[in-house]
Amino acid sequence: MSFYHFYTDGRCQSLIFRDAEDFIRGMNAVAFSVQVCQSVSVVAFCLMDNHVHFVLKGISGDVSDFAKCFKRLLSIQLANKYLKPEPLRYAKSGFKEILDPYHLKVTVAYCLRNPFMAGIVPHPVKYPWSSSKCYFNGSLSCDLHNIGELGTRQCRELFKTRLKLPSGYLFDKSGVIVPENYIAKVT
Repeated sequence: MSFYHFYTDGRCQSLIFRDAEDFIRGMNAVAFSVQVCQSVSVVAFCLMDNHVHFVLKGISGDVSDFAKCFKRLLSIQLANKYLKPEPLRYAKSGFKEILDPYHLKVTVAYCLRNPFMAGIVPHPVKYPWSSSKCYFNGSLSCDLHNIGELGTRQCRELFKTRLKLPSGYLFDKSGVIVPENYIAKVT
């Protein structure tokens, strides 16, 4: 198994995420993609308005499947919302294998510092659409709910999909499945 940096090219892409609801769908698409592609671990990710970054662990073909799954799930939801062709499914994207521990640290830092470097937030942990809080925020919010408390219909309405998640997964008051449920810790 290897580590990979998966990304979409923001220079060639119009907006993917236009509002908070789109970002919530993106955050949840990560969680659902983890369930569909269980052989891939998400180490870090960041969703920017016109591109995404992921640090993934897995076999090359499985990592590619994860990327396709994420792009497909999110594209379908956004296409349904905006009644336009799927915005991310065919977006220019790429993979780079991460060859050593130093490169892994640099890539995770690059991924999580993206919003800070773009001047969006004063500190990477302040950006809500990434996994940064999993590493630098001591505890989870007290205002979380358990997916197991929802019925099937409630899950489908809240998360806009028929895909299932583990009943122990937590989500916040906005409907974001918190990344702490599925982010892999690298030792």
